[in-house]
Amino acid sequence: MEESNLNSKRLSKAVEYFHSTDAKASLKWYDDVIKNNIDDLDMVVSIVTTKRKNSKITKNSLGYLLQSSAKVDKLVKHQTHFKSIFTTICNVDAKPEEHHDAILLKNYLPYVERYGNSKPSIPDLFLPQSNVTYRTNTPVRTFEKETIDYMFCLNAAKYWNPKYVLLLEDDGIVHDNIMDILAYVLKYRVGNFSRYGAKDFVHLKLFYPEKWQGYAYEKDRILELLSGGLVGGAIFILIYLSYNIKRRKHSLALIFTCGVLFTVLTCVVIGRQNIIELRRIHPCTYRFVPSPGCCTPAMLYPSNIIDELSKSLSRDASKPYLRTDLAINQFVQSSGLPAFYIEPNLVDHIGKVTTLGLADKPANQFIQQIDI
Repeated sequence: MEESNLNSKRLSKAVEYFHSTDAKASLKWYDDVIKNNIDDLDMVVSIVTTKRKNSKITKNSLGYLLQSSAKVDKLVKHQTHFKSIFTTICNVDAKPEEHHDAILLKNYLPYVERYGNSKPSIPDLFLPQSNVTYRTNTPVRTFEKETIDYMFCLNAAKYWNPKYVLLLEDDGIVHDNIMDILAYVLKYRVGNFSRYGAKDFVHLKLFYPEKWQGYAYEKDRILELLSGGLVGGAIFILIYLSYNIKRRKHSLALIFTCGVLFTVLTCVVIGRQNIIELRRIHPCTYRFVPSPGCCTPAMLYPSNIIDELSKSLSRDASKPYLRTDLAINQFVQSSGLPAFYIEPNLVDHIGKVTTLGLADKPANQFIQQIDI
């Protein structure tokens, strides 16, 4: 019930935002972005969406798309780090006219349909190495459609020739500082790994489930915990020496060991998920690490990797039970190019109800306060 109330409050704010927005002025703003930045567009933010089947919670729209779109539109129009960012709704529903939230947003934001019309208009795109278009392709399996939908939105965004494409699923709400962090990472962090330019990485992952961010029996997590323990041990020694200059009743080794153990246990009790929140203090303190395979709520791609990625996804789409995130990870492994994850998350996931017709996710994962 708490999750439902939080969702309703966010939805009310999103509806209020669009009601206060001049629809014609909003579309003109994006038209001007394209006209004034032909062949020099920094980024396209594409929000991929499809209507959800009736949930156990409610038969009404949950309004995920309205919430994510309101936040993106607000940030894109007020950010100052990038010269030009274009936003588009990518409606991949097989019956696009029945996705009422997407149809509503058509009045405010550029809009693309896989199975219908687009505004502004784009041609019916062909699948890689095929004479079949996305519009005429009719995948049977759920995961196959998910992957081809993802490919379509990537290539529809690439049509405007940006340097980067940020593909955001409709149940992801971006953080207020996402553009600050992306600008910093692309300028100072990606460049350190790139020898020939933006094509030297596959993607930047901006979300990874919090339940998997904790301490675990993994090399990097164990080293991270031990490093924290060593720092804690050193602090214990400094404190001990500062208060026991004349008389030292205990050996420094014992004090250090106690400090290490105390710090490690404290970190485990607090939880890594909470500790890494301290990294939000400044863009330079965010972790920039190899990307895990799971999950696609928010991914930033260099535009010039999309063709190769699409070819790979097209080959893998028909494989039974191969989800989109795993297919992308296979491309990362086979290409030899790195993929990165920025931690902590730059996007909050609010999708208790999935688009795949699967069971609703546990409500306790979606009770955090998120601002629109």
